[in-house]
Amino acid sequence: MKEIWERWEPVQSFPKRIYLQSLIDNKNGLTLLFETEDDKTISFNFDSGVLSYRNTDEGDLYQTLCDLDKEYGGEFYSKWSLFKVKNSSYLNWFKKEGCGKWDYQDDVKHYVFMTPDDVVDVLSNYSPSIRL
Repeated sequence: MKEIWERWEPVQSFPKRIYLQSLIDNKNGLTLLFETEDDKTISFNFDSGVLSYRNTDEGDLYQTLCDLDKEYGGEFYSKWSLFKVKNSSYLNWFKKEGCGKWDYQDDVKHYVFMTPDDVVDVLSNYSPSIRL
């Protein structure tokens, strides 16, 4: 089944481009700090924890970017930073690795934070809190 990417706008007037400042994984959960083009900081905190995450240099996701370009056009991802993915290959991989442990969980979401330099994928069954 093919992946379906959707733009995610958790708050109105969210900036189109963000840049990763830091990724913090500690007892308070996973926190992603981003900087906007006008030097404001935006924080996403998965305080209930995450099931899995990964951070990849966007230049190493050439196939993903080509697939997105073909399916949605280049402006779909080049002019936006936040996405949710349905039928996610990352989530399918995670569920396969769990040998059925997560198969019954329909509430697990695949969040993507795409910046000009980093692509952070997060699997969580909780939405992050956002601080602007």
